[in-house]
Amino acid sequence: MKRTLVAISLVFSLTGRSHELEQTALKDSIVSFAEHYLGTPYLYAGASEKGFDCTGFVYFVFNHFGIKTSRSSSGFENSEGFTETEKAQIGDIILFTGTNSEIRKVGHAGIVYKNSDGKLYFIHSSSSKNHFGVTITCFTDSPGYQKRYLRVINILMKYLVLIFCLTFLVSCGDDQNQSNSSDNSNSEISLGDTCDCNELVIDSLGNHLLNDKAFTGICMSNYQGTDSKYLEKNLLNGRLHGKVEYYDREGQIILQEFYEDGNQKRTGGSDGATTCDCSELETQEVQGVSVYKLDNVPFTGKCEKFYDGQKQVYMESNYKKGLLHGYTVYYNRDGSTILMEKYENGEAVSAIH
Repeated sequence: MKRTLVAISLVFSLTGRSHELEQTALKDSIVSFAEHYLGTPYLYAGASEKGFDCTGFVYFVFNHFGIKTSRSSSGFENSEGFTETEKAQIGDIILFTGTNSEIRKVGHAGIVYKNSDGKLYFIHSSSSKNHFGVTITCFTDSPGYQKRYLRVINILMKYLVLIFCLTFLVSCGDDQNQSNSSDNSNSEISLGDTCDCNELVIDSLGNHLLNDKAFTGICMSNYQGTDSKYLEKNLLNGRLHGKVEYYDREGQIILQEFYEDGNQKRTGGSDGATTCDCSELETQEVQGVSVYKLDNVPFTGKCEKFYDGQKQVYMESNYKKGLLHGYTVYYNRDGSTILMEKYENGEAVSAIH
């Protein structure tokens, strides 16, 4: 609440000297906060004091001030900015390609730390062996980063404009709010399409809300006290849409669910958690390999066939990502086994009579 009031106070002073002073103070606070984590080790997919990757560090710093940024490099891909480095100000986000500068896509990010006397510095979490972890780099003296440079984003101005628009909409009454709600929602998402699932509120209809608005993007949750992800949800307009994945502590997927507009499509994890009738599966030939789909999604789970008019299973087959994987078993009417076939990634490897 305190952060929100600070942001709103900035909005109401968008014109005049007071706005400039308050925005400068916020930028100084962001950089000062980032400095506290100098020397923190680089950690792949990290976004906590234990370690950061590049976007994890940017996300962590801005999130402290209630400002959402993308949690992944790809999330910055369509962000607008400017290329003139002399315009960069402290607190701006500076974007680079990955280590291969010929691939002109965002692969690294940092925060502008200083830009004066012809020298631009940025603070970031680096995976370089020479500067491993959170460090300050002089862009002006680094030909490597100059070659990889893409653009700078004034994230604070975008954030302030968004808050201003929200405040304006509230003051215009319910009808005006409704007519602009979709535009406002899209603006919010463009600033931060990734969040912690704990930040979302799920209402009685199953809608996922962030700040009382339907959320579109990806939410993630970690195992308590660790940086290991255990859950990732895809959401569209507040509804589960796409994949929902659960992970073990080693980062392996243990269960995968698919949703469309909040409705679960029947598919499960590699443990065969979902069972269906084999007649429901559709077969598609892909490069000579049969891929089995349920609800137009490569099936993971178990299907069964029954003797006509009986509850006795005639055949059961196990699948993983659309391929026969595990055992296919044939049964007599008394339930005894006739044949067992073992498959691995669609190929038969053994049979037991």
